[in-house]
Amino acid sequence: MENRNFYNEILTEHNIHPEFKHDLPDANIELEGVNPSCGDDITLKLKVDGDVITDGAFVGDGCAISQASADIMLGMIVGRKKEEALRLGEIFRKMIQGEATAEECMVAMNRVLPPALQVSRVRMVDDRFPKVSAALRQAEYTITLRGGGACAIASALPAFLAQDEIVALRKTKRSETMVNIRPMIHALTARTDDEKNTAVLTARVSFVEATTLKPDLLVESLCTFAGAQPERCEIRRTCLLGEKDGQSVPLIDL
Repeated sequence: MENRNFYNEILTEHNIHPEFKHDLPDANIELEGVNPSCGDDITLKLKVDGDVITDGAFVGDGCAISQASADIMLGMIVGRKKEEALRLGEIFRKMIQGEATAEECMVAMNRVLPPALQVSRVRMVDDRFPKVSAALRQAEYTITLRGGGACAIASALPAFLAQDEIVALRKTKRSETMVNIRPMIHALTARTDDEKNTAVLTARVSFVEATTLKPDLLVESLCTFAGAQPERCEIRRTCLLGEKDGQSVPLIDL
């Protein structure tokens, strides 16, 4: 999934199904925020017991981003000590003013992201750095196949890669096209655990506009070739890569 689409989904989910948008009659701290330029008018309500924010809510109207942001923020601070909440607020202020360090940005992002999607490294760049979309060349994935024909699928990998052409049906919002995905596969290896009937694939594939290969299409093609299906498939993107001096390098190191 593209990062932009992922973040849009997070905002949409918090806007449509906010966890904290309700009244909080026993709140002992209230703060109203008004943005006259776009009509946002939100009242934040917190229940604080001693040094801990035990509950929180917000009421009011505003744009989708303001509503989602309030909901996300409350999810970050409820259950935390006031000192920690203030520290996160200060990091956010520094981020929007361009003063935060890489470490502070990473801490703030990991407070919002789910446990399964944590940031492990941040690099600060200025406006001279090329757009990410222009620098991208490849993506690396870890694909875990469990149960069913997982090991049989991994065993078919050498013969699968030995093909001159691997034709698959690529679907987009506008069309369905048969394409040769073999040139889009730059590396594909597997290791298996026969006792657990598990196979772990490491794939490096094209990530450039028309030649982008989605990992689910790769898995589908491999399973069709092997004539087997796993009971479960887990796909995790581990790295985005660009090109430097003719070599593929992690995007963060460009």
